[in-house]
Amino acid sequence: MEHYATSADEHFDIIFVGGGAAACVTAGRLAQADPNLKILILETGPLTKDLPRHVQPARYFHNLMNPGETFTLHKAKPSLALAGREVVVPSARCLGGGSSVNFAMYTRAAASDYDDWEKVHENPGWGSKHLIPLLKKAETFQAIGDPEIHGNTGPIKASYGPDTNVASQFLEVARKYDEERKSTDDANGFFTCNAYEMAKVCKASNSHVRTQDHLCRYIDAITGRRSDTPHNYIYKHTDSGLTGLTIREQRRVVRVIFQYVFCSGLRDINVSCFPGISVRSELNMSLTPVVATFKRQSRQFHTLQD
Repeated sequence: MEHYATSADEHFDIIFVGGGAAACVTAGRLAQADPNLKILILETGPLTKDLPRHVQPARYFHNLMNPGETFTLHKAKPSLALAGREVVVPSARCLGGGSSVNFAMYTRAAASDYDDWEKVHENPGWGSKHLIPLLKKAETFQAIGDPEIHGNTGPIKASYGPDTNVASQFLEVARKYDEERKSTDDANGFFTCNAYEMAKVCKASNSHVRTQDHLCRYIDAITGRRSDTPHNYIYKHTDSGLTGLTIREQRRVVRVIFQYVFCSGLRDINVSCFPGISVRSELNMSLTPVVATFKRQSRQFHTLQD
């Protein structure tokens, strides 16, 4: 049975404001490391568990064309560079964030980008030598790739997905017109940048040799389902009831309360009760009492690095 927070005065050790991809991974890892932790995820949008429009990758278009529930459309100011038009940027609004509704394309930054975090921006421990092992740990790479930079035991699956040839044709044409950019077998290999990832002959799970576009996706090669963060990090905990992980959906945090150097609580509202209300008007509303307080304690989670 799934856990939901209902009390207006429940106490939690950790509260995640927003249940996006990063929150799901972190909350799931913490719940696994210490089942006694009381963890709360507050998410503005709905849950996505086993819903076809989320677990079937091709339903991406359904979510984008019907953005009312699982997307927020952010509208920019009119731009002279666009002849006065307004750019609209869709942002996920459901548990799992973009991992639950995006086009499921598998992309990773170049190793040099991570190294810049550490060297240029002076963030020790954020270089590629530190982060690549963690990225490997998170994935099971079901496509063809170097095992030194791709994982094979993690919860998130990455594969070539279903057969298609449109992308291959597009890249073949692009390569003929763009002779300066080289080709590569793995555009997510960390150390190869600015190159076209081309189609190649590979062996499928049924041992038949076939040619397919060489574009990796967050799709389980065995089940064909989208490989998102809530189905791989969250629902197993809420289903089992063996951890202190709780989800409160359709909730938007509108105020965070600080006392001295501590965040002592936060306030939220049920967005389903106030359809169409803007953030500005919410901040001026008469809100419910504090719904959650933090225990003043310090914990070390060394197991998260294991």
